[in-house]
Amino acid sequence: MDKPFFPPEMTTLADTFGRVHSYLRVSVTERCNLRCQYCMPEEGVPLLPHSEILSFEEIATLVSWLASAGVRKVRITGGEPTVRKNLPDLFSMLNRIPGIETLSMTTNGILLADQLPELVKNGLKQINISLDTLSPEKFKTITRRDGLDRVLNSIQKALDYPELEVKINAVAMAGVNDDEFADLVNFFKDMPVELRFIEFMPFSGNGWNRGGFISKADQMKLITTRFPLIHLGFNESGTGTANRYQVQGHPLKIGFIASMSENFCSTCSRIRLTAEGSFKSCLFENEELDLKTPLRAGISKNDFLNLISDRIKEKKKQHGGMDGIASNPGRPMVAIGG
Repeated sequence: MDKPFFPPEMTTLADTFGRVHSYLRVSVTERCNLRCQYCMPEEGVPLLPHSEILSFEEIATLVSWLASAGVRKVRITGGEPTVRKNLPDLFSMLNRIPGIETLSMTTNGILLADQLPELVKNGLKQINISLDTLSPEKFKTITRRDGLDRVLNSIQKALDYPELEVKINAVAMAGVNDDEFADLVNFFKDMPVELRFIEFMPFSGNGWNRGGFISKADQMKLITTRFPLIHLGFNESGTGTANRYQVQGHPLKIGFIASMSENFCSTCSRIRLTAEGSFKSCLFENEELDLKTPLRAGISKNDFLNLISDRIKEKKKQHGGMDGIASNPGRPMVAIGG
């Protein structure tokens, strides 16, 4: 795949491999109302006091500075973002920042339905809703909680907004939900959504092992026995994470996110801000840059952008591979934000 073209003025967010980072993922909380096996340890994670979490005003300041350097898309994550009080207020603040073109969010859907009207009103354009199974019993096993009906209801409510782009995220796990891949396709095949199958990734405390991993290629085999797929490729900019397909004869699109078996590091455009204000230039790097301390000490915009630029230029060409990550997995996914 050819490297994407970026305007030459967007050098602050460029690394030494020609990648420019225009997509910011912001975690607003480490808290979650589910306990998904692939995301966090069964006992949960230690929670920081609220004073240690970035305020909405602090998030908006950092986003505005990054937008001035070329960030164009912001995705709100958690934990579970909808458990953060007054979340639509943050969207309203971010929606007013010059340069930000797309506001999106990833959610487990448990609390989404009631918040959707205000979120859409305040600028939400894309929503990713997690759904790994259609079985209530299996849902409870995977998430260690009940709530499948609430997730399905939130998906239906999201489809009531034609201006909202809806994607469904399913983490693919061998021996857990691999018998349902084609069933998920069948369930969504006539809905205007994109169903995304995400390879199981190793993080601290999530019980990852090779036996539970199923590659994109093997996922496709299980689906194409029932549903022929037409290859669409990645998105138009060449920086997408999902290798996309059309289900033949149906509106459903399917995306395969093969972070482990077919990594897309060469076109990565993502940077991350954790709930307590740490910066990560790669999901799988263990080193983090503390931004909260200098922000609260009154750092200037230019000095802040220099910090970011220096860290991005240290970004590696690619992650350490599935086994390398598994041997040194870093923080639980819930504490990073995905």
